[in-house]
Order: sequence, then structure tokens, then C-alpha cells
Amino acid sequence: MKLLRTLLVLGFISAASLSIIGQEKPPIPLSADPTTAIITMDSHGTYTVGRTLSAPPIPQGPLLTIYASGETTVIVRNGNSPQEIRRALLPSEVQQLLHFAIDEQNFFALSGTDIQKAVTAENKRLGIGYGVGDAIDTVIRIKTADKENEVHFYAINEYAQAYPSIKALQQLQALQSRLERVYQELAAGSGTVTR
Repeated sequence: MKLLRTLLVLGFISAASLSIIGQEKPPIPLSADPTTAIITMDSHGTYTVGRTLSAPPIPQGPLLTIYASGETTVIVRNGNSPQEIRRALLPSEVQQLLHFAIDEQNFFALSGTDIQKAVTAENKRLGIGYGVGDAIDTVIRIKTADKENEVHFYAINEYAQAYPSIKALQQLQALQSRLERVYQELAAGSGTVTR
């Protein structure tokens, strides 16, 4: 009888654990306006090198824009012939991306100024100086129904590699990498074509 009771208790604990693991996170509330840009990523720097004065204008807007509807706009800057591609993500894909950014990488607490101060403090603590030239300045912006944050940072990948102990920098770099993968997948043809 004790063995049966023990097995029942273990079964109950296992079932409870599986139900907790299987629970989805509550959706992050977004604007009711489907045209609201909820995630944007843009880069400035070496993307414009080599562009001639007679080249057509680069489409305005960030490299990646995800709207509350799941619609996306990707701008592929191929030298003198930039291209705008429109696709769509599933609502579940948008929510997964938002949970990664907000819950796992704590995006709403990130600040480019604070990260730069942490880099400066680390340089002072170590007695070194580190600088990067001719890299890319990245801007990531996320807007939900009740919060908004925009983070600018120069040479994220280079500084993240040089300063692995700065958690906020590592979080920003992880988010940039994830958004770059989304950008590349959409530019290569993933997602539903909307136009």
C-alpha cells in the first residue's frame, strides 16, 4: 500500500510539473492599432559605404519593423539598389519574440547610456582603454500597449565580446542577434508574403 501511495504522489508531482512547464506565458498586450510599430531595429554606419551620389534613395525606415498586426517590413540595403520586402509573422511568433526581449533580456530596463557607463567603469577598474572604429551603431525600439524603450549602442558585437561581464551589454547583444536572425529569415523569404 505504501508503494502505491508513493507512486500516486510521484505521479501527481510529475503531472503538476508538466502542466506548469506546458503553460504558455500570458500575451504581452499591444496597441489596438495594427499599424503601430512594436519592434524596430536599424543600423547606421558601414551600410552606406560605397553608395554613389547618383544612387537611388534608400527607402526610409528601419531595417526591420514588426507591427502589432504581425506585418513586417524589411529593408535590404544592397549597395545602390535597396529593396523593401513586406511579410508577416504569426501572432505566436511575435509574442515569442516579445517575451524573449522583455522577459529574458529585460529590454525595458536596458539603456545605451547605462551600458556605456558600465564599459567606462570596467575600463577604469581594469586600467585599460578599448575603442572600436568604423563599426555599426544599432538602434532597437520596442513598444507595447503600456511601455516603450529605445536603445542606441555603437559596435554591440565588438563591445559584448570585449566585456563579457557586463550583463546588460550581453542582453542587448543577444536581442540584436535574435532580431538579425529574424531580419535575415524574412529577407530570404520566410514568413508570409503580404505584398
